[in-house]
Amino acid sequence: MHVCQAREQYVRWLLVTRDLSPHTIRAYDSDIAAFERHLGISALVDQIDRDRLIAFMEEQRAAGLSSTSIRRRASGLRGFCKWLLSCSLLGSDPWVGTTVAVGRSGKLPRILPTHELDRLFLSLLKKADIDGSRDADDVLHLPHASTTLLAVALMVATGVRVNEVVSIKCQGIDLAGRSLRIVGKGRRERQVFLTNDWITGLTRA
Repeated sequence: MHVCQAREQYVRWLLVTRDLSPHTIRAYDSDIAAFERHLGISALVDQIDRDRLIAFMEEQRAAGLSSTSIRRRASGLRGFCKWLLSCSLLGSDPWVGTTVAVGRSGKLPRILPTHELDRLFLSLLKKADIDGSRDADDVLHLPHASTTLLAVALMVATGVRVNEVVSIKCQGIDLAGRSLRIVGKGRRERQVFLTNDWITGLTRA
């Protein structure tokens, strides 16, 4: 079987059997496609071995891929090889005994200074036309500005990611308990609690 055919079947299997986000499946598909290009357009599955995997990872490092991207590509190819083995398309797992040293990323997230955060909230409050004296129902004439303000406030107050904020469901909001049910990576759920004065502090920004 050609690698391209196996990749298509593997992606369909992921869609049906694994509870992964569309973004994660696209990333795995892209990683395997990159390995496929490395092997050659007409490469066969039985050409996949330890030496070719290591050569591919070294090629990715030489191309300047970040350690995070290299680690993800290795993870995607490990899953692909395990699936090939379970389908009897490979005689043995080429990743057994293979380690890929990718190092750690030297980049750290930049901390937003307080004055820049204050400017951000002042701008969002102005766009949402909230001055502290308006009734909550009055801001509904600017829904996009209001929801943007709320989303940014939630991210700053709780540390949730953008994709987690936009995935919040009405049934996941507990107003009485001041908590939110967040669905994160891998469909893992967690509960985030809000302090009593976080909105008050926002409107006074």
